Amino acid sequence: MSRLVQDFRHAVRACLRAPLVSALAVVAFALGIGVTTAVFSIFYNVLLKPLPFPDPEQLAIVYDTQPACATCPASFPKYHDWKARNQVFSAIGGSMQAGFVLSGRGEPVQVAALAATASLADVFRIRPMFGRWFSEEEDQPNGRKVIVLTHGFWTRQFARDPSIVGQPITLDGEPYDVIGVMPEHFSHRRADAIVPLALKLDPALRGNHFLVTYARMKPGVTVERAANEMRAIGVALAKELGGNHGVDVQAYREVVVGAVRPQLRMLLGAVIAVLLIGCANVANLLLAAGLARRRELGIRLALGARMGDLARQLIAEGTILATVGGAIGLLLTFWLLRTFIVLAGTQLPRAATIAIDSRVVLFAAAVTATVGVCCGLWPLVRMRTRELAASVREGDTRNGSGTGRQMGNGLVVGEVALAFALLVGGGLFLKNLLLLQSRDAGIQIEQVIA
Repeated sequence: MSRLVQDFRHAVRACLRAPLVSALAVVAFALGIGVTTAVFSIFYNVLLKPLPFPDPEQLAIVYDTQPACATCPASFPKYHDWKARNQVFSAIGGSMQAGFVLSGRGEPVQVAALAATASLADVFRIRPMFGRWFSEEEDQPNGRKVIVLTHGFWTRQFARDPSIVGQPITLDGEPYDVIGVMPEHFSHRRADAIVPLALKLDPALRGNHFLVTYARMKPGVTVERAANEMRAIGVALAKELGGNHGVDVQAYREVVVGAVRPQLRMLLGAVIAVLLIGCANVANLLLAAGLARRRELGIRLALGARMGDLARQLIAEGTILATVGGAIGLLLTFWLLRTFIVLAGTQLPRAATIAIDSRVVLFAAAVTATVGVCCGLWPLVRMRTRELAASVREGDTRNGSGTGRQMGNGLVVGEVALAFALLVGGGLFLKNLLLLQSRDAGIQIEQVIA
C-alpha cells in the first residue's frame, strides 16, 4: 500500500511538472467521457432499463387494423368486444388524450390529461402514491367527476402538497375532486392528469377510432398467441357485424422504444468513435511526453527499477489525469443530458425517466479506469527496455537520436492514420443515423397536422 501511495505521489508531481500536457489530457478526457456517458445514459434508460411496471414483458398494445391504418386506436364498442371475448388477457384498458384548463388558482393553466378506463390501473399494475385510483362506478356516464394527478404535475402546480388529495379543483369551469397522485416513476403518454373515460356504449360509434388499448397478457401467453386469438375474434366480429374488424397485438416495449433503437445504437457507436479519437490523441500526447522522459526512465532502470515499477508509475499518471477528466466529464453529463432531451423533444420515448443513476456512474468509472490505464501504459509499450538503456548512454536527448527521430515521425504518422480512421468511422455512423431519420415513413406526413 505504501508503494502505491508513493507511486501516486510521484505521478502527481510528474503531472504538475508538465501542466500544459496535463491540462490538454484532462480536457480531452472530460469531453470524451462526458459525451459518452451522456449518450450511454440515454441508451441505457431508454433501451435497456426495465419498464417501471411489474412483469413488463406481459404488457401489450392492441390495435384495430384498417386498410389505411395498420395501427389504429380502437372504437369504444370494439374495445368492449375485445374485453368480453378474449381469453389471453388478464386485464385490458384504454386511454385517449383530453385537454382541460385549470382555473381558480392564479393564472389559468393548460392541463394535458388522459381520459382512461378504470381497468387501466390493472393493466399496468400501478396505484397512486397518495389517495386512490378511480372506480368502475366513477367510470360511468354521469359519474362523479374525479381526477388523479401525475407526480410531475403535482410537483409543478401544487408544490408537492399532499393535502391536495381530497380537495376540488376547477377544470373547464367544473369541479373535479382530486383523489390521488401517481408515483414519480409513472409516465404515461406525457400526461399531467388522468380522468375517467366515462363513456356510454353506443354501437353507432363502432367506426369512431380514438381509444389506445393496452392489455396485460396472462402468464405464459406470448405476443404471437395473443395476436392469433385476437385476429380470430376480429374475423368472428366481421362475420357477425360486417365491415372491417382486423386486430393486431404488439409488445408494449417494442412499440414504445422500437422506433428509436437503430438511431440510439448509431449515436452510441458514433460517440464511442469520438471517445477513441480523444484517447488516441491523449495516448500519443503522453507518448510524446514520454519520449522527453526516456532518460529519466532509463536512469530508474539503471538504478534497479523493474519494468513493472515503471508501468505502475505511468499507469498512476494516466489514472490521475483520467480521474480528473472523468469527474469533470460526469458534471458535464448533467448539462449534456438536459440538452439532448430538450433537442429530442417528444421524439425520445421514456425521456421523463432518463437520469444518472448508479449504473451510469459505474459505466463512467469503468471508462475512466480503462482509458487511464491504456493511455498511461502506451508510452511504455512503445519504448522498449533497450531503448531506455540506450537513452542513458546518449546523454542529453534534446539533440535527438536516430531512434528518437524515427519514433517521433512514426508518432505523427500513427496519430494521423488512427484519427483519420476513427473520423471516417464516426462519419459513417452519423451518415447512417441521418439516413435512418430521413427514411420514408410509408405515408404522407408533409402538410399534415393533428
